[in-house]
Amino acid sequence: MKCKKRLEKVEDNSSSKEYRIAKESETKFVNHNVHSLHKIPQNGRSNTTPKIKPQSFDGNIDIDEYLTQFNSVVEINGWNSYEKALYLASSLSGIACSLLSELENEQRTNYDTLVSALFNRFGSINRAEIFRSKLKSRYQEKGETLPELAQNIRKLTRLAYPSASTEVVEILAIEQFTEAINDSDIRLRLREQGLKTISEVETLAVKLEAHRIADN
Repeated sequence: MKCKKRLEKVEDNSSSKEYRIAKESETKFVNHNVHSLHKIPQNGRSNTTPKIKPQSFDGNIDIDEYLTQFNSVVEINGWNSYEKALYLASSLSGIACSLLSELENEQRTNYDTLVSALFNRFGSINRAEIFRSKLKSRYQEKGETLPELAQNIRKLTRLAYPSASTEVVEILAIEQFTEAINDSDIRLRLREQGLKTISEVETLAVKLEAHRIADN
């Protein structure tokens, strides 16, 4: 009789242990699937937080440069086409943001369509006159170095004359860079040299400036 009771107790304990193991396994299985469910994109969206957020675009900077930077952020975050469109749309500000009101909802969530609309509105070809005006009124600012000035002149010249040849762009850039320099003696020396590239003019301008500073 005692043996029988011991056997029943052992069986009960064994059953309890098996039941506990089964429940633990079931709980782990359910938790795993719930966790996985949160990772499944819903309507093309992901629930992950971006590693890096894109900068805003207000229409006042070069769209090509902006999209190059934006696509780098896309690669880092691993966004799909739907996510790219949503983040690009949410990154627009100022006059660029007003473009969204002109698009249908399906167009706003289509990356290629959104990019095309941005190029039509803010592409350099359509804004060449604006960039030409900025180029003509560009002068060396207080505290601005000659390399910084030259870099900005290069960029503005390319945007102002998008269809011009490389040779023409170089000539225009040299002319505007020389005119933009504050120091009249450096401007005169640069005109006398007849250099062919903006890089050569920039290098000489920096040397002349260094000599002038050293003499003073």
